[in-house]
Amino acid sequence: MNRTKSDVHHHAWVRGYQGSEKLVYGSNVASAMNPFLKKFCAGRGLEYLKVDEHWRIQDFSHDVQKFVIAPETLAVGKDIYEFLPELSDWKDSLSAVLSGQTDHFQLSKIHRGSKNQPPVYFDLWAIANDNAAPTDLSTPNQPHQLMIFLEDTTASFILEQKLAKQDKQVNFLLNKIQTDHLSIDQIIDWLGFPLFITDDSGDILKANYAAEKILKYHRNELIAININEIITDFNILSYIKNNHLVAEDDCLKYVETLCKQKTGEEIYLAFSAVLIHSEIPEIKSTYIYLGREVGNSKQMELAIRQNEAYYRLITENTNDLISRQTPEGIYLFVSDSCRSLLGYEPEEMIGCLADEFFHPEDKVPIFNSNNPLVRHRIRRQDGAYIWVETNRRLVRNPQNSKELEILAISRDISEYISAEAKLQELNETLETKVAERTAALEEVNIQFLEEIVERNRVEKTLRSSEQRLRRQSNALLELTKHRTRTGGDLHLAIQEISEVAARTLEVERASVWLYNEKKSAIVCFDLYEQSSDRHGSEMPISVSDYPQYFQALTAERILAISHVETDPRAQELAANYLVPLGIVSLLDAPIRLAGKIVGVICIEHTGSPRQWALEEENFAASLADFVALAMEESERKRAEAELQKANEELEMRVEERTAALQASNHQLRIEIQERQQATEALRVAEAKYRSIFENVTEGIFQTSPDGRFLSANPALARILGYGTPEDLMQRVTDIRNQLYIDPKRRDDFIHAIANSGAVSDFESLAYSTGGNVIWISENARAVYDEHGQILYYEGTVQDITTRKIVAEALRYQREESEQLLLNILPKPIAERLKLNESVIADSFPEVTVMFADIVGFTQLSAQISAKQLVELLNKIFSLFDQLADKHGLEKIKTIGDAYMVVGGLPTPRQDHAEAIAEMALDMQAAVVQFNHELNIPCPEPLRIRIGINSGPVVAGVIGLKKFIYDLWGDTVNTASRMESQGIPGCIQITTSTYQLLKNQDKYHFEQRGQIEVKGKGLMTTYMLTAKTSI
Repeated sequence: MNRTKSDVHHHAWVRGYQGSEKLVYGSNVASAMNPFLKKFCAGRGLEYLKVDEHWRIQDFSHDVQKFVIAPETLAVGKDIYEFLPELSDWKDSLSAVLSGQTDHFQLSKIHRGSKNQPPVYFDLWAIANDNAAPTDLSTPNQPHQLMIFLEDTTASFILEQKLAKQDKQVNFLLNKIQTDHLSIDQIIDWLGFPLFITDDSGDILKANYAAEKILKYHRNELIAININEIITDFNILSYIKNNHLVAEDDCLKYVETLCKQKTGEEIYLAFSAVLIHSEIPEIKSTYIYLGREVGNSKQMELAIRQNEAYYRLITENTNDLISRQTPEGIYLFVSDSCRSLLGYEPEEMIGCLADEFFHPEDKVPIFNSNNPLVRHRIRRQDGAYIWVETNRRLVRNPQNSKELEILAISRDISEYISAEAKLQELNETLETKVAERTAALEEVNIQFLEEIVERNRVEKTLRSSEQRLRRQSNALLELTKHRTRTGGDLHLAIQEISEVAARTLEVERASVWLYNEKKSAIVCFDLYEQSSDRHGSEMPISVSDYPQYFQALTAERILAISHVETDPRAQELAANYLVPLGIVSLLDAPIRLAGKIVGVICIEHTGSPRQWALEEENFAASLADFVALAMEESERKRAEAELQKANEELEMRVEERTAALQASNHQLRIEIQERQQATEALRVAEAKYRSIFENVTEGIFQTSPDGRFLSANPALARILGYGTPEDLMQRVTDIRNQLYIDPKRRDDFIHAIANSGAVSDFESLAYSTGGNVIWISENARAVYDEHGQILYYEGTVQDITTRKIVAEALRYQREESEQLLLNILPKPIAERLKLNESVIADSFPEVTVMFADIVGFTQLSAQISAKQLVELLNKIFSLFDQLADKHGLEKIKTIGDAYMVVGGLPTPRQDHAEAIAEMALDMQAAVVQFNHELNIPCPEPLRIRIGINSGPVVAGVIGLKKFIYDLWGDTVNTASRMESQGIPGCIQITTSTYQLLKNQDKYHFEQRGQIEVKGKGLMTTYMLTAKTSI
């Protein structure tokens, strides 16, 4: 915002009319506007607000609403700062105007804009409207008031921006020209011969190093000296002009002159001179003098060779095209710059006529013109033409004036011509807009009343549409909140949907019909009549009796029928079903489940014919989606109950087995404790102990600290695969390395006993005979002597291999189930499903949805085998899945050869639109690479068509046997339309997505313009073409 303070200006005094009627709404204010004030503002394109000394609004013009915040709440009596918050920082300045201390107050380039509306810029003036104003526009004795005028400056602001951009381009070209001039200046300074550049009066403008060295002047001293002060024997400039030696096509060559050095000494120099003519009036023509010292013939030959060397240096290092031609126009010499400028080798042009390379329209003007500086087009090797500016000079024999050759220097001016054309176009556009603005101001008084009537009509329509949308949104939100109330009861859920449909759309009847198993008829599941608040049913309707209706139901998204007796889609139903019931208008939405139509929700209106609004059609489609969701939820509830029952039975069996094993281990621990307490008694009853020792099912052992078995019972030998305990003790002499798969487990065993005195349930992998591996569980303790030294370790061993296998199988099954669930649902949704959440449905205020379709895939599928078809789809969609994971997006589903992905759910993210845009561009690149690597013969390369839209959606889990995480809402439908009505190989986006991406300066867009979108009407769309290079 630019805030400016200006000097005192003269303003017309304007006072508002105060009538007896209190004005509240903008439309009433506009109708009661003072005629003079109305005419004054309309003629200047101004809107106004009148404010009292307490900053309350007293009056305002109708169209002032486009400049204020929250225009729908603008009313008389409200605080001005609520609608023009920019004035909050200038209260003191406004008070000074109101009190008469300052004549006026002004703010410029105030901005208004939103995502869905183009920006508006305007200027604001405030002047006092007090009793001292010398007009009859106010009522006497009224309090101090402030008049605030506002003018729309959007067009001029945008034009200023465009002009600034053009100025930058012109400055760039001028800088480039300046750079080229500096390069030429360096080359001139390298010359070994004196060189002067003078104006047409002979004043020296530039001299090189050789000139100051030969004439013994400092270079600054030569500047502004006239050439005739150096050449003393005659006036060379008069000689040139009188003899016309430097005219349009001529030059002066090697004229010997007597020159005076700064020291007073005289030397002979031979000069050549050429006229540089300028077509621009502001730039004067100049002369270039190139001299050499006159000596003997060898010195002259040496000078000639040096001149030639310097000439080659100039031609080889300049970007301009330098050429020598015969008088007939045949190239004798072409500089190396022809390679970069035209793409030719010099040898390709030498010997050819120059006009062979010129544009046909430029040949005659070039050779018939007397102007040596000519603009024309010349052909490059690739066939394209570029604009050049050519300076041609005719070289004559100084003795007989015979034409020898033509010297031409051509400079590329394509960018300058382009900038000149753009500047001309911009000037013409400016003039056109100024003329249009003038005409518009002349017609504004006539159109003003018409606009008021039209705006009132549009505002009424918009308010009605807004009320319908709010009522429908609240209804859908209530259905979403109350889904948990039905508890999976399909009949109760559909009854609620029928009631919501009838009451929200204000119709007499709403019903839900479902196909029978044979798909031969639809059966009324529920019928709600609003007048009697009653649920009922109707007789089934046969598909074969009404083919046109069911064909339309299959082909169209919504059947919106205003008059059932005249619409071909409903005429069959009208006579037998609709008319007898007094139904005149019909709004039917097919119910789709897993991509198939399973029924229809019917909205039936009685009375006079009704024209269904677009938001009502979308609401009916959403209700159909809720019916499908209720059906899937009911089926899922039933499946969940069966799955829960199976899981409970499995867990019960596992718990029973675990309890048995725990009881066995507990009993063993009790026996070990009893044996520790009754060691003396066991020694007395050694025979009895031996019997137990040899017949117990668990292995019992004693091992030495160095890892040898001191004793072992038969059960331990059987567990480890040995025939007898003796065989075990004889063959296993190093328990650490012969028994444990991981030798460190023996170290862990010893360390655990050292720390705790005993180990319990110490599980390890152990070797059995024959190389088999088993799981064992040890319970053991250390036995010490009277000095605290370890005598041996003793304890029991249990084979737990079977238990481990069962536990591992259960773990693997659980992981497999979770992985399968994650392949179907997003991880956050899967976690909620495992928590037995009854209904998973969420509303997201803003996400970005993308649909992609393989163009021509149906025709390709008829030309390749089924196996090749599936392999091709799998490769393409696998690439897309990898891209979705790369950008953190959620794949929703694939439908045939179509691919659907969304950004911003189930976990919201701010950059959802940017992530979708990145994936769309990567998908295009992936398909191009895929075409190069494709080994299946295809008639033409594969292309994809992509559509993107941003907005609110409802997402949830539907289905039972093949449940899916899916999306609903108008945002999804519009994204699908963007794809289906897009251009093959392109990415089409809606205005909502464009608004989210345009301010990031990361992408290039092209506006496609307005297109007719089914179910939406005219929409402005854009093409996302590429990323901005960084």
